[in-house]
Amino acid sequence: MKEFETSKLIIRSFKEDDAKEILENWTYDGKEKRKYNPKACEDLEMIKVQLKSAIKLSDEGYQTWAIQEKDSKKLIGFVSANEVSVEEALCGFVFHIESLCKNKEHLKEALETISDYLLFEDDFDILTTKLSDSKNEETSKTVEVLEEIGMKQEGRLRNRILNRKTNKIEDLLIFSLMREDREILQAL
Repeated sequence: MKEFETSKLIIRSFKEDDAKEILENWTYDGKEKRKYNPKACEDLEMIKVQLKSAIKLSDEGYQTWAIQEKDSKKLIGFVSANEVSVEEALCGFVFHIESLCKNKEHLKEALETISDYLLFEDDFDILTTKLSDSKNEETSKTVEVLEEIGMKQEGRLRNRILNRKTNKIEDLLIFSLMREDREILQAL
């Protein structure tokens, strides 16, 4: 799997010894369970098992990158190309970044880097991602980042996904990025 180094980030494969940092940083936000994953595993051994599985899947072509700050060496997120159709040249991805308000530019840098790789080197024509619309600042900032890298909102599925934190049904936003859109953006 290809790894990347940008001005502020190292975008790399996960390693088994990342489990402790994932437990410490991604499962809790103070006393409150992680907003990203309210059912996050609270057991180091379980995280190790899940991480081993993700590493194995990545080795088999379902690429998952860890996002690491270059200066601090802290893991701050991931991007996973988890829905791949080679026949249709389509790749769906999911992502997470810690403290989006603080790390918005890091997320943009990581998504640009990985999108360019998937579109121009891995030869996908279309990238897609889905986002739960919590109608909050985090959703707004995420939408901003997606639009800044050239993604366009293709749809809104109303009342489609359960927010496990609030126990409310939310809309699901669908975004896509086509190779030619990214080429136009890069030319500017």
